[in-house]
Amino acid sequence: MTLYEAITQPYLWADSHALIVLAAAVLIPTFGTGAAWIGRGGKTDKDGLFIANALFGFSLFVFSLSSVGAFVATSMLELDLFEGNFLVMVSPLVCLVFTAFGVLRVFPLSRLWSTQVIVDITAVVLACWAISWFMGKFGGWYTRAGGAAPAFGPDPRRLGTNRGGAVEKKPVQVDQGPGGNDACPCGSGKKYNKCHGR
Repeated sequence: MTLYEAITQPYLWADSHALIVLAAAVLIPTFGTGAAWIGRGGKTDKDGLFIANALFGFSLFVFSLSSVGAFVATSMLELDLFEGNFLVMVSPLVCLVFTAFGVLRVFPLSRLWSTQVIVDITAVVLACWAISWFMGKFGGWYTRAGGAAPAFGPDPRRLGTNRGGAVEKKPVQVDQGPGGNDACPCGSGKKYNKCHGR
């Protein structure tokens, strides 16, 4: 299965069953909230907390998965979101909003561990975005004056090879100065061995 098929096949199925997908996006949080409310009524509220966390985690997973699918579809596959089925694309958001609203009626969000996970993930994503934005604004800092090579590490233009090709070996040339019968570099016109070569 190709990446294109992995993204388009679930969407095509959801597109042909758009009303069922939207109904599920409303009914799953509704029944999940009811189950959490019933679980809270027991001896302890651990069962209700577990159900509420599972419901919130599921809704967040569905929303994240659809967001990643939309990002891949628009950026890598160059598909247009405005041509997609509105009911299918809004269903994960509806599921997440209904879940948050319903769970908030049963438990305060501060008691759910899944909300802390959401806060942590959001903080990491925002920090990565901020670092990426900052590095993009100051891109000139990491290039040499000419702009063609990075300021750190070896200059790839001066390396003998790139991309693993064979390096052409050249003989080493050592400058030994003038030979004995050569003219002396002092400009006297004499041979080197008769002038400064003694």
